[in-house]
Amino acid sequence: KPSSILYSYPKYIHSQKNTVFVGALHGRIHAKALAYIFADLFGDVVSVTIDTDEHEYPTGTGRVTFGNQNSFRNAIIANFIQIQSKKVSKRIQIEPYIDGQSCCSCSEENVPNFCKRT
Repeated sequence: KPSSILYSYPKYIHSQKNTVFVGALHGRIHAKALAYIFADLFGDVVSVTIDTDEHEYPTGTGRVTFGNQNSFRNAIIANFIQIQSKKVSKRIQIEPYIDGQSCCSCSEENVPNFCKRT
């Protein structure tokens, strides 16, 4: 059964509001590192989830939840970021995450994972 790796700030109650889908993640990136990168670029990250397969190996996708709409929108506008370090160089995809809810931008219902119309 697939699982996920989670990094979150305990004072926040988590919801899918203000959440982005991130794709093309490097298999060696940790949720905590991704949280720091996104907080530095966009501000106010409250949780990061990195999806894993049945063997707990990262699948290259995940979600980042922001504490406010401004940080969320700035991440959506960026659409891609480049992560550079000694061990990792990767272009990361960013899209609105909507799993089972209506899109905040186009109002389409039950769009799977992320909306391309934003």
